[in-house]
Amino acid sequence: KKGAEVVQVYLQLPASANAGRLVQPPKRLVGFAKVELDAGAQQDVTVSIDPAASNHPLGVWDKATNAWVTPSGSYTVLVGSSSAPKDLLQAGTFTR
Repeated sequence: KKGAEVVQVYLQLPASANAGRLVQPPKRLVGFAKVELDAGAQQDVTVSIDPAASNHPLGVWDKATNAWVTPSGSYTVLVGSSSAPKDLLQAGTFTR
């Protein structure tokens, strides 16, 4: 039997994202990919995140400057099949 899975990628923004701005959600969906698999099969999936994309995956709106800004600090990448904490694994971190 075939089935489908949606791999979801979330980011937790650094604490500096909230400095003087609206409080950001604990994580944000920044990409996903749907794959169809046979029962018991595995497949590598690549989800690319473009920091310059129009959805501003790393950015927050800064009212003081009236512009999108990319907060500095450590970002956490989470991957899973839903946004529920039990379904997410930490896939890595990066610093900007």
